[in-house]
Amino acid sequence: MRLDVGVQHCHMYRIFATEPLRTKVQIFALMFIYTFTSHSIYPTYTLPVRLYLGSENPIVSSRKYQGFFTCDFDLTSYPFDHQTCFMKLQLQSAFRDDVRWDVEGSQVQYLGNPLLLEYELGSFAILLKSSARDDTILLVSIPMTRLVGYAVISIYLPSLIMLMIGYLTLFFLNDNFEVRVMTTLTTLLVMATLFTQVSSSLPKTSYFKLVDVWLLFCIFSTFLVIVFHIIIDLSLHNEGTTNSTAQTKVKAGPLPRRSVALRGNTNVAPFLPPSPSTSMALEACRIPKKIPSKVGWFQKMSVPDIERFARWLMAAVFLVFNVFYWLKAYGFV
Repeated sequence: MRLDVGVQHCHMYRIFATEPLRTKVQIFALMFIYTFTSHSIYPTYTLPVRLYLGSENPIVSSRKYQGFFTCDFDLTSYPFDHQTCFMKLQLQSAFRDDVRWDVEGSQVQYLGNPLLLEYELGSFAILLKSSARDDTILLVSIPMTRLVGYAVISIYLPSLIMLMIGYLTLFFLNDNFEVRVMTTLTTLLVMATLFTQVSSSLPKTSYFKLVDVWLLFCIFSTFLVIVFHIIIDLSLHNEGTTNSTAQTKVKAGPLPRRSVALRGNTNVAPFLPPSPSTSMALEACRIPKKIPSKVGWFQKMSVPDIERFARWLMAAVFLVFNVFYWLKAYGFV
């Protein structure tokens, strides 16, 4: 980085400093008048003698400095964050009365590659700290924009694919509960592992970052899909039990009487079949009463209706969340 900083001296000369510090000292005409006494062995000069004209003979002095600057990052919008760091240049207290920064005649230029490992450097600017009304303090702003390509490929794209797989399980056959639940649980496990890896690779913060919000949304959405699978399976089992109960009802009717003749004078009463009320009572005792598996307003919905509701609800939640999320990521909210 090359820093051309102008420094104004309030007395005889003007200094232009650069970093790696290049100082150009322009000395105005220095004129000395010799006034010797008559006892001197040298002649007396009555006219001024011009010894050095600074405007025609500039003096250039270069000096290199190496310093370390710290910058506090706000990772709330990670990985779509924009950081601005400041370098503070302050003159020593011994020069405050005689020297001040020349902001208009100063400039800063970065000579390296603006594409860093994770950031891209913007245009450097020199700011005068006018709020404190102190001309001995000069601020250099360094804007940095994070490169989001790596985060999109390694975080957002895999999690989006896992989220789509979990959503597509709502279109599986509703009578294959094991396949639907195992597929959704696998995607949930993968996203939980991805969330752990991303959290361990970032600095520890007490606040949530945008990438944390995205991964938590993916985990919560997959969990909601599992809940819908359970509701669909309970509804399907309830409907199947109701249909099987209706088919197993026995139609009772009167049977013809049969008399049994025995040898001798023994009289036996004829066999009478049970009455219809007795048959229904025995049937009720044999089959336990079915407790409804649906809760609340899901009792009034069929299995296809629940599946349709789950698909539309998950699609609407995903759409609304992404609208607000990407508006926040790019600074529109």
